[in-house]
Amino acid sequence: NGRGYVYTGNVSTTIFGRTCQRWDSQEPHEHNQDVAEYFMDVSMNTTENKCRNPTNPFIPRNCWCYTMDAKQRREYCDVPFC
Repeated sequence: NGRGYVYTGNVSTTIFGRTCQRWDSQEPHEHNQDVAEYFMDVSMNTTENKCRNPTNPFIPRNCWCYTMDAKQRREYCDVPFC
């Protein structure tokens, strides 16, 4: 629903199998994603590393995350559509 904007599942790896970075972490990738407000909206904990789409529910993409791979900043995740 909503391109993953309200997704609260447990997928925490990208489409290429990379582990997602915790949203409250700035390592290995610094970011200014305003996750506190987003996660409050979807009742999720910002300390998790689950795939989400906090950017925009109207962007025609799926959930994504920052990765733990220092050479790959972010990737989309393979979150199944309902």
